[in-house]
Amino acid sequence: MLATEEKKLHWMGIDLHARWRRRVAVVVTYVCLVPLIGVCGIDSLAAHPVWAFWAMVLLTSLFLWVSVLGDGRLVKSFGNAPLRKIGKKYLMVGSLDDWARYRYSVADFESASKEQQTQLLNKYRVGNYLVPAKPMEDPRLDERERRERDTVSRWALGQVALYLAIYAGATAVAKHPLPPVEAASYLWSFSILARTLPQARVLWTEPDPRQAGDLRLAESEV
Repeated sequence: MLATEEKKLHWMGIDLHARWRRRVAVVVTYVCLVPLIGVCGIDSLAAHPVWAFWAMVLLTSLFLWVSVLGDGRLVKSFGNAPLRKIGKKYLMVGSLDDWARYRYSVADFESASKEQQTQLLNKYRVGNYLVPAKPMEDPRLDERERRERDTVSRWALGQVALYLAIYAGATAVAKHPLPPVEAASYLWSFSILARTLPQARVLWTEPDPRQAGDLRLAESEV
């Protein structure tokens, strides 16, 4: 599920094709998040807990946006870009990309096969049209990638559930209530893990796409 575009596997001028570099980047990212989450504990902000919490949310969100764990940066987006839905029964399609997504469940017109492109061009008419809604596959992920997405999502859910159980047990053993801001910062940390662990898992496990072994395997499958 790594991004297929050559330029997307470069971050801040660093070539991240190699798995060991991606692993270093993941570790550094999470290490840097710790002091950002700790903003809530700064003495100068202690008198303003609400401001402290929102400052922490802003800083961590900005950091994740520019980090290697940013959505769609090095790992293909787990989300889907659906067509415009009109009511419950119709979709609006207009461009060639819309028709390609609707008819062939591909990312855009360029991703369709030559035969599919020819059929689209022959039938295409300028304008917006309503078509019956139908279940749409994620056009950005192939079948293998969808299986991988589901696997890493379940893994991330299990990890977050484990951390929540440990946190709840530690809080119960402590037998004293947590300050509201501290509790909120913990919950925000868990939300960060839920959003970033799937991407981190892919970056950690995917091999270098340029490795000759992977290329020979792909050629042999053809």
